[in-house]
Amino acid sequence: MNEEIHKKETLIQVLKRENENLFKENENLNRINSNLTRVNESYSSIKDDIDNLNRNVSNNFNNLNNNNRELVKKIEYNHLNMSNDLKELISTGSSIKEDLNNKLE
Repeated sequence: MNEEIHKKETLIQVLKRENENLFKENENLNRINSNLTRVNESYSSIKDDIDNLNRNVSNNFNNLNNNNRELVKKIEYNHLNMSNDLKELISTGSSIKEDLNNKLE
């Protein structure tokens, strides 16, 4: 009977130690889980920041393209006006030259 009691007490001690070990392991796993949750939140935040930056870069690129198209239109318009002004100046210069030649004759 004593031997049976001793076996049960030993088994109880083993189970207590095993329970303590499992409890400690559970605490460690909870800490790891908490750390992983924080890492995941940081990752999500960084991913959101990167997505926002990518959207901003894309928008800026589109804006630059639109601005460049507008500039090209303005340059073409100004070039056409300058060309017409130059033709008008040449014509006026020719008329003045002709008038001067006529007066000198």
